[in-house]
Amino acid sequence: MTTVEESRLLSFANHLEYGKPAHDVFDFMRISVKRPCGTAGCAMGELPACFPDQFKFTDWMVDNCDLLRVPVPVDHAVKHDWRHMYVMDSEDAIEKFFGLTRYERRHLFGFDQNTAWYGGHRLGRETTAYQVALQIREFVRFKYHKALIKETRYD
Repeated sequence: MTTVEESRLLSFANHLEYGKPAHDVFDFMRISVKRPCGTAGCAMGELPACFPDQFKFTDWMVDNCDLLRVPVPVDHAVKHDWRHMYVMDSEDAIEKFFGLTRYERRHLFGFDQNTAWYGGHRLGRETTAYQVALQIREFVRFKYHKALIKETRYD
């Protein structure tokens, strides 16, 4: 992880804690959903609010009366007709933007926390934006600590 990517992660953590959210309700179970009664979304769904020059929402599908949306890069071009692939495009873009592996992204924004490898805590259905921000900060500290150990290791 470069210092730019680390700075992006920490800026995102600040947005989750103190910024103006893109959604009326934080919902760890949905990336972004627009309902007749308002909007709900998880941390990944906050990317267009925090980084509007890099991410935008694209409509993914309609589920009952809900419009499901995913964040994609601003310059995203549709490469396929399969709408479910938008989620994969979104995940790939997030990994690239923050310099994360797939497992690291899942640790920060999904249900696959590997606390032994990356520190932090398990996240679940009731997770708040504040808890995701703490997870991001703990991850950055953990990665920094691992890098220091690697630098000072003697062969």
